[in-house]
Amino acid sequence: MSVSKAIGFYPKKTLLYDVIFGGPGILKPDHERRAERKLTVLVDRDDFEAAERERDRWNTNGTYQIGVSDCVDHIAAIARKLGLKVPDSTWIQPLHFMDDIIAAN
Repeated sequence: MSVSKAIGFYPKKTLLYDVIFGGPGILKPDHERRAERKLTVLVDRDDFEAAERERDRWNTNGTYQIGVSDCVDHIAAIARKLGLKVPDSTWIQPLHFMDDIIAAN
């Protein structure tokens, strides 16, 4: 069986205060957006389920704070669950982070 998912982590509110100092985050499907960078990883059922559990953790406990707990950190956390090499994700733009993670793997 083959499954492809694209899910992003976003601030629930776009108030500048919440984005900078932390506010609720929300997961949203990204499959309708055109991806500028894409990394496809083949995984077994156990790895897939571990990634799903990590995604669920972000959905229930996710506080969005730019540069601290944001979309890049969400990608990094799931990548670690899949055993990928994960470069530093602190204060990096999403496209640059994707370039780095693709190059590392």
